Amino acid sequence: MSFFSLFHSLFFPLSCASCGKHGEALCQQCALHLPFAETLNDRRSFALYNYHHPLIARAVRTLKYHRRRELAEALLQHGAPRITEWLAEVLQSEAPERIVLVPIPQHQSKTRERGFSQSLLLARALKKALEGAEVRILLRKYRSTVPQARLKKRKERLANLIGTMEVDKALDPATLYLVIDDVITTGATVQEALRALGAGGAKRILAVALAHGYAQRH
Repeated sequence: MSFFSLFHSLFFPLSCASCGKHGEALCQQCALHLPFAETLNDRRSFALYNYHHPLIARAVRTLKYHRRRELAEALLQHGAPRITEWLAEVLQSEAPERIVLVPIPQHQSKTRERGFSQSLLLARALKKALEGAEVRILLRKYRSTVPQARLKKRKERLANLIGTMEVDKALDPATLYLVIDDVITTGATVQEALRALGAGGAKRILAVALAHGYAQRH
């Protein structure tokens, strides 16, 4: 545990982000009432929650811009059984798979600016819920792009990202590579990650995100 995390836990103890109950970032009762995301058009991608819900959007914002991961990790913990069910359905098998969790990359300039990668934090959190999974940084974003949030049209988002990611090593075709992202909106970022992994030799590639959609605007 970092000094910052220890300091925060001592002076700002966890309480449920929904009802305020002390002890955890999200209590079981409140988690049961959160809206799950609808099934995505791309069968290779899965998202847990509806980003339209204020609490889900808050979890993403606090993770992405303030490095506060408690709520996002609690959401992943509560939603992990849905992820394993989806994997079993897509793979048509309950047998254990070798799973490599691959965080969506960000350009090194963005990493320097923020000091961390939110997708890497999510991948490490999900690793705890998926037995035998490992986290590997396989994708590199070698060209800086306009932030996707500024582009609303899917065609613009696809054009903004195409050809921006690559892998620098040959990948095992028998391994399941699971791309991890915070939010899927149009799916352009995930599609580029899937393309790059496929170009690197991966045959079994899926993607999981914490949320899907756009945040509600008031």
